[in-house]
Amino acid sequence: MLAKIGYKSKNHTATLCAIDEFFVKKKIIDKKLYLILKDVSLKKEEIEKISNARDKREIVQYSITKNTTRLIAEQIKKDAYDFVNKVELIINR
Repeated sequence: MLAKIGYKSKNHTATLCAIDEFFVKKKIIDKKLYLILKDVSLKKEEIEKISNARDKREIVQYSITKNTTRLIAEQIKKDAYDFVNKVELIINR
């Protein structure tokens, strides 16, 4: 959201303040959505898994060995389940 308006943030607190200032106060997003975003607690490692899964998928797609492909695919699947479970916990709070 911030990138769309030309901003970049590397700090969770600063990101929340900017979202509040540029989106909530201007009534672009609902306060309820903001509170959901504020409660999201994904760790850096969990976010990195998403990026790594994309990279691994490319390796699997272009890999020359079945064994490598299977192992990477199994790890991606496990990470995906972990991520979905984490998001469900956040949503159900």
